[in-house]
Amino acid sequence: MLDKNKTMLTAAAVTLALSLMLPSAASAATTSSSSTALTPIREASAKYGADVKWNQKTHTITITKDDSVIVLEIGKNGAIVNGKQVAMDHPVTVVSGRALADSKFIDDLFKNSQQSGDPADLFVDALQSGNGAQAAQYVSESFAATLPQNKLNVLWSNFETILGKMKLTGAKTEKTNSVHRNVTYAIQAGTVSAEITIRLNLSGLIDDLNIAPATNDSSYLKPSYDKADSYTEQEVIVGQGDLALPGTLTLPKGEGPFPAVVLVHGSGRKTAMLHLVAPSRFVIWQQGSLRKGLPYYAMIK
Repeated sequence: MLDKNKTMLTAAAVTLALSLMLPSAASAATTSSSSTALTPIREASAKYGADVKWNQKTHTITITKDDSVIVLEIGKNGAIVNGKQVAMDHPVTVVSGRALADSKFIDDLFKNSQQSGDPADLFVDALQSGNGAQAAQYVSESFAATLPQNKLNVLWSNFETILGKMKLTGAKTEKTNSVHRNVTYAIQAGTVSAEITIRLNLSGLIDDLNIAPATNDSSYLKPSYDKADSYTEQEVIVGQGDLALPGTLTLPKGEGPFPAVVLVHGSGRKTAMLHLVAPSRFVIWQQGSLRKGLPYYAMIK
């Protein structure tokens, strides 16, 4: 009988180890004896880019993310978080060979350890949770007039109505010009890859945002007629305060003064020298202007 129990325990341990190592399509579960929502530990941790390891000898699961180490033990309603004992509402459970834990407990642990002080991050987190009051704390006065709290409450869900369920993929890039710090987050919306760009003014307040299909500027090749040695470029600002508009001024080489044409490109997602189609019509206009001895000003909107 002892051998039989030992064999069953070993089989369960092997099954659990496999469930932690192999990918699965599990989402969440709810126990019949409790209203606590349980989630597969491996999947819940993977959302935050954490590493999960199973120790068959001690029946413990170790979750590692950056400097944070969380140790869970099967059947125990507590966790060791960075060396400190933390209570859990529900013990770690094995269901159908899968290790499950309280989903809120896992989420709270990672959210607390990953709390960012970047207003762009905090703004996007608030939008995702539909918390317009919190999101409104990070916006400029002019932006608040366009998107007040009640609209911020539903902004993310409105995007999802159009694009489908949206999830941040973790990629974040930044570009700073003389007017804005532009923070771009990669998003997966169904089968569509998109980007949301948050623009912060010099005071660190959000005064613009834009969501658009993802682009890959690294794949762009300049056309043969783009002669870099025939012109110079410089960053300039037109206007002041909330109406300041950054842009790039391209000048033909030679002694001025030059006649100039100002192109206002209107609304839409095409902006400045964004090369959505190669060659972009913006490049054609720029190079055509330069060959005629005309400066070209590309606004960043």
